[in-house]
Amino acid sequence: MIKNEMINTDKLSSSAAAARNRLLMAMLEHSNKPYFGIDKDKFPPEKAIYKALFEESHIHCTDRKGDSHFIKPYNSRYNMRPVWEALNHYYDNCESQPLAIADLFAKITAPPYGLKVGVIPILFLASYLARDHELALYEDGRFFPLLTYDVIERLLKNPKSFSVQLFKVAGIRVSIYEKYKEVLGGKVVGIYEKD
Repeated sequence: MIKNEMINTDKLSSSAAAARNRLLMAMLEHSNKPYFGIDKDKFPPEKAIYKALFEESHIHCTDRKGDSHFIKPYNSRYNMRPVWEALNHYYDNCESQPLAIADLFAKITAPPYGLKVGVIPILFLASYLARDHELALYEDGRFFPLLTYDVIERLLKNPKSFSVQLFKVAGIRVSIYEKYKEVLGGKVVGIYEKD
């Protein structure tokens, strides 16, 4: 149960789609800030979506330093934990080869999860960002080291073109990976996968 009629549907209105898209952009740009940087004194539609999906489930929390992070959801009124675990189980099983994102979306719309199509991109992005240091995203075999809004837009239009693969990064590789992301400065760099 997700109590937000704007996105808890299989067909979004144009205003709901616009609010969802603004939320996705805020997630990409400000996932380290409370409410993804949405002004705490204002209440645009994307903030209502945030409250319904993230505040209630505690998927996005702020630590003592004031930085926000995606975490495994607590048990709450709208128990999001099974869906979060299904997303992460899918990622954990794609280390040997990329798996289709369309198949992942189909899995979480089917029973026992039954998510509505409007919610899926938001939860997918949250789960991806929570593990972006160990997930690789591909579009038609082309690797994208940074997830940008343009990539998300294409994924929303055609999830069948996208796949995800797990790669383990540990020790010094984590700092190299973080530096690599910093150097790219948010630009998409497509790299074709080598055979």
